[in-house]
Amino acid sequence: MKKVLFTFSLIIHCFLFPFSIYAQDISFREDSKMEKIHVSTKLLTGKSDTFEYHIQIPVFSLKDEKLQKKLNRHLEKDILSFKKQLEKDAKNASLLAKQNGWDFRPYSTTITYKITYHKKGVLSFILSYYQYTGGAHGIESWNAYNIHLRDGSNIELADCFQKDSSYKEMIQQEIIRQIKQNPSIYFPDAEQKVSDTKDFHFYIDDTGFVVYFPLYEIAPYASGIPTFSIPFTLCQEMLN
Repeated sequence: MKKVLFTFSLIIHCFLFPFSIYAQDISFREDSKMEKIHVSTKLLTGKSDTFEYHIQIPVFSLKDEKLQKKLNRHLEKDILSFKKQLEKDAKNASLLAKQNGWDFRPYSTTITYKITYHKKGVLSFILSYYQYTGGAHGIESWNAYNIHLRDGSNIELADCFQKDSSYKEMIQQEIIRQIKQNPSIYFPDAEQKVSDTKDFHFYIDDTGFVVYFPLYEIAPYASGIPTFSIPFTLCQEMLN
């Protein structure tokens, strides 16, 4: 079991790194020529005695064919690697259960995606990884992609704000304000954890930035993945 948990943690850790490590400044103030995109879905399903999967792989069509191939290749590789490792873990867990006379519940995964923003040369979307490995319930994790279509560079929060602005403090304060509105759905130390957070997981939608925290980080499982909207109007003076 420890080995399985370690493997899963390692995989999720790898997903936190973007497919491009180069960042560029972006602007939410002025319209720029928007890269036209089209996305189709590659569906994969399967079921065995030990493992079941339902997978959506986004396939982007871009004007920049080099970027298109790089992005699509990266996404498919990560998704299929996740599926392959979980399928392997399921077989090992099933064998271990048989050897020890334990009950075994088949593993499963559902992977979906959602495009949240496509304006001003910016593409933002989420990959949702749900996995069940026995127990009372499964676990969901998100991997957000924020991409500048000009060159395929990964967008960090710092790229969106003016240098030397206090955007991190502003985000922390806004998240804490939202937590205070319904504190019962969060852990008692949620506000402190937000105050200690330096690098936020986020994606972009039509209203602004959406900051999210992994399951169990600041709230119990029943609360789901906590999300906090940071409207453009709230931080417009700080934006590039």
